[in-house]
Amino acid sequence: CSWSPTGTHIVSSSWDKTVKVWDATTYTLVATLESHTFFVSDCSWSPTGTHIASASLDHTVKVWDASTYTLVATLNHNRSVNCCSWSPTGAHIASGSEEKTIKVWDASTYTLVATLISHTSFVNCCLWSPTGTHIASASWDKTVKVWNATTYALVATLESHTFFVSDCSWSPTG
Repeated sequence: CSWSPTGTHIVSSSWDKTVKVWDATTYTLVATLESHTFFVSDCSWSPTGTHIASASLDHTVKVWDASTYTLVATLNHNRSVNCCSWSPTGAHIASGSEEKTIKVWDASTYTLVATLISHTSFVNCCLWSPTGTHIASASWDKTVKVWNATTYALVATLESHTFFVSDCSWSPTG
């Protein structure tokens, strides 16, 4: 789930193939977003509050208008998509999949900008740093990788886990 930038709404994703938007003050359902054809694994509110991204095992990331709750774009992968994350400016979306890659998309044209390749198994989490300078990714290959968000070059591989890495998070200062 993800909070809206204003803190007034929460968006959640479910294996019932839906994305739901909730009012965070009344705790009531505001909208149900339906278009995915399989489990929805992740969702993320854009930092501008204008859009919502959702990742699904149907091999897609869907981008929704956060005011009309209508589908704006579908970004395609070749395998299940496990995660999605907006850059701090809202200019890009990163998505991680069972293709063992992270794809970076232009959030205004919905075109593929880069494919980050180095993981040897499924990517479970991808997350932009608060400064927007890096992307971190967690994988079933037992690693966390850190990428330069401008050149998309691999900066570091963090290895010490003995089983799948399910999640990662940046400190608030990046």
